Amino acid sequence: MKTLIFYVQLVLLIGILIPSLLYSQQNQNTQKSNPVIEDLKQRVSELEKKLQTVENVEKLDLQSKLAEANAKLADAQFGKFERELRDSNDDWLRNWGIFALTFLAVVGASALAWVKSRTKQLIADAVEKNLDGFKEAVEQVDILKKQAKHALEEMSILKKHKMEIEKKDAITALRRVATSNPEQRKPPFPETINALSDEFLLHIVEDETTDFSARLQAAEVLVDRESSQISALLLKILNSAVDRDENQPITNNLDPSNCLFILAKIPTHETYQGLKALISRVLTEKPRNVDTYISETVTSLAEIGVKLNLGDSIPELKLAIPILKKLNHRVISALTEYFDKFNEPEGLKEILTQHGINNKLRYTEEICLRALDKHDSKFVEKWRARKAADESEA
Repeated sequence: MKTLIFYVQLVLLIGILIPSLLYSQQNQNTQKSNPVIEDLKQRVSELEKKLQTVENVEKLDLQSKLAEANAKLADAQFGKFERELRDSNDDWLRNWGIFALTFLAVVGASALAWVKSRTKQLIADAVEKNLDGFKEAVEQVDILKKQAKHALEEMSILKKHKMEIEKKDAITALRRVATSNPEQRKPPFPETINALSDEFLLHIVEDETTDFSARLQAAEVLVDRESSQISALLLKILNSAVDRDENQPITNNLDPSNCLFILAKIPTHETYQGLKALISRVLTEKPRNVDTYISETVTSLAEIGVKLNLGDSIPELKLAIPILKKLNHRVISALTEYFDKFNEPEGLKEILTQHGINNKLRYTEEICLRALDKHDSKFVEKWRARKAADESEA
């Protein structure tokens, strides 16, 4: 634009100068004026061309800007139209949505109420229609329950009767073995006894209504089978004997001495600890008929202690020595071996002092003196010297 103005001013200036020059030099040199004029004309023509070119460029620039402005205007008008159309569409959808929801709410509530009412009626009709059949089915179920209960009772009676027959046969077989000669009481046992389960044999051992010989033989069979439950059961029976009232008769009960004899064949820690606890009870509670099994308890405990190498029963065994009455070679041998093994000469001296002077137990004295000779030889020498002096005086 500035260039265009510049060229316009230049043309105007030349237009003013040319007449003045022509007029001032017209009279001076006519011949020289013609080339100058031509030259000026040519320059004016060129300037006009340049002016035209500049005008064309400016026009093109203006046209481009005009087109760009028209495009932006069109975009703005289209965007406005689009927004107006979208807002109008949203308003239309919102209004129709509100109308549709309102319609559905009104119609749906009525329909739901109708459906609920209809459903209740159908259910009521169905229940009423099938109520009689249901009652009949309940009655049939009650009848079937009664029949099943009756059948179970009959099966229980038959099973119990069968078990009684089997138990009677088993007791007969066990008693037959128990009353036979000693060689036949040892394994192998008859097949009728081998067929009995451990659980069945334990039940026989525990049942106080069963003959004690059969119970004893059942225990022997379980010991031979190395049952893990027979030791606890026999200890339970022995403790029950300690708890028994003095006036209560003892019938069909396992003889405590027999129980202890069987326990001596089960050298386990459970048996050892059970016998140790039993002796402690006997020494403190002093039950009825203590003499019938105290010797066997001491003997079994001492024998198992030697087998298991457990010497912690020395105090209990020493306390039991004074109340021992039913002594025999097995009792004395078990005690002397126990005290000798665990280096307890005082226990040996206690046996010798309490029972060695009994003429009926002369082997007791000799057994104790032989065992004591390793622990206290001077005591043995004095004992023998005193005894010799007593015999010489007599």
